[in-house]
Amino acid sequence: MGTLTLGCAHNVPNTKPKTVALTWHPQVQPSGVLVGGWRVYRAGSCTPPGQLTASTAPTVTSVAQTKVKSGTYMYWVTALSVKGVESVPSNCQTVIVP
Repeated sequence: MGTLTLGCAHNVPNTKPKTVALTWHPQVQPSGVLVGGWRVYRAGSCTPPGQLTASTAPTVTSVAQTKVKSGTYMYWVTALSVKGVESVPSNCQTVIVP
């Protein structure tokens, strides 16, 4: 399905509870592949599997995770085809929540 790049991941330190905002920038889809949605994962390391924290529609390329406890988290995104095939993970983005 091509490569996904997790373009931006950051915490919003002045919010209570803590919020992590994530945005990703998918590349052009290969011919004949239709993205049916996105999955966002979080873990303590960049090694899948992680915890599925969000699923979005194909037109939604950002999420906000609320009520995030202090700590260091790694996030990545996968694409899900309309046939249910999941892509390889995007790059891993480290987020430190104070």
